[in-house]
Amino acid sequence: MDWERITNDQIDETLTQFLGLTAASQAQVCELVREVDRRQQFLADGSRTLTDWLSARFLIRHKTARQLVSVARRLEDLPLLSQRFAAGEFSLDQVDAISRMATTDTEKGLIEEALGLSNALLDRKARRANPPTAGDERTVFDRRSMYLQWNLDESELNLRANLDAVGGEIVQKAVKDAANQIPVNPETGVFDSYSARIADGLVEVCATTGDQTTTSPPQIVVHADLDALTTIDSGVTELGSGALVPNETARRLACDCVLKRSSPMAVSSSVWAVIHGRFRDGYDVWFIIVTEGPVGSPDVTTPTGYRFTTLSTGRKADPPIWTI
Repeated sequence: MDWERITNDQIDETLTQFLGLTAASQAQVCELVREVDRRQQFLADGSRTLTDWLSARFLIRHKTARQLVSVARRLEDLPLLSQRFAAGEFSLDQVDAISRMATTDTEKGLIEEALGLSNALLDRKARRANPPTAGDERTVFDRRSMYLQWNLDESELNLRANLDAVGGEIVQKAVKDAANQIPVNPETGVFDSYSARIADGLVEVCATTGDQTTTSPPQIVVHADLDALTTIDSGVTELGSGALVPNETARRLACDCVLKRSSPMAVSSSVWAVIHGRFRDGYDVWFIIVTEGPVGSPDVTTPTGYRFTTLSTGRKADPPIWTI
């Protein structure tokens, strides 16, 4: 192909056509996957799950197979979205996000709204539409693990770990903060790769544990809707990384921290206050309390003097009085 004779607009148009065809093909794949699921065809091949069968049979990543299975099953009850997907108007990732929010009654409005959203915003909207429950968090917490495996001559240690959202946020923040302090390599005059600095950051965190004179405690940010701190079923709680946690976790974190400073004034039109607390374990937590309406509007009640005393946190610290 003579690329010199092809304009940027032609490349853009061709990419649009081929990616539209890719989306239409993936829609057909989802329909076939749904039929395989109905027939339980994968069991005849000795696979435990449809996802395992897809991954092994067609040599695709397990993550990709899981996405195809999930989307295929959700599309069964979403005829309009299925039609737009088959026409190549939405990518698999977009359909994945929309289908996590949509019902037969709401899919039309969500489809139109999705047309103006980036994938990142669409994914965030989908996450917030399906916040985890305390049971979900407990399941993830129960799966926590860490493995340390030396090679045969014990010259290299391999690590693998699984943590819940809050634990992962704390570890990530501490390690990245330490990695960002790693200076230029004096031998090369440039920074080492970021993955190498992350490894050095982990070593630095472990080497300075408990020594507050050499490193400051990691800080995590919790974005909590006002309702998330005052009710059980309303509002959403989101960590700084974007991971969602149950509202019960937000209230537990609020109880665990020792209140250092609060702002009694409105920070913005939708933020009542920023709360800074420090756990007795050493790390900091910032709560950004938000409301759905503007500050001072008649439908927003100022959360004055809430005391979260009904939660069992497993710590012997008195819960703070919220003085917002």
